[in-house]
Amino acid sequence: MAGGGKLTVVTKVNPYTHMVEAIFADTGAGIPKEVADRIFDPFFTTKKVGEGTGLGLAVSYAIIQKYGGDIRFETRAAIQGGQGPTGTTFFVSLPPEAGAADPLAPEPAAT
Repeated sequence: MAGGGKLTVVTKVNPYTHMVEAIFADTGAGIPKEVADRIFDPFFTTKKVGEGTGLGLAVSYAIIQKYGGDIRFETRAAIQGGQGPTGTTFFVSLPPEAGAADPLAPEPAAT
């Protein structure tokens, strides 16, 4: 977030899907509509030459997909000269580790 901002990270287990979720929300400028469809494309970047490779989201997407997860985003980009809240939120869902106990399962009864 150029010029600062706030980043909020929340983790939880979805009680309906039992997927582990990580939510990353920022108060940055948001993602403009004209590039939103391309942000997961390898080597796509809106940064100046030498400031980024355009691989961060592409690699993240590939890793999340490989492990049976999903990533999506919602964004509020500033309208030229407009006011109001801006920012982007990424939602990452991953299945729990294979063989791991269900984090939402009730505790076994004491004997």
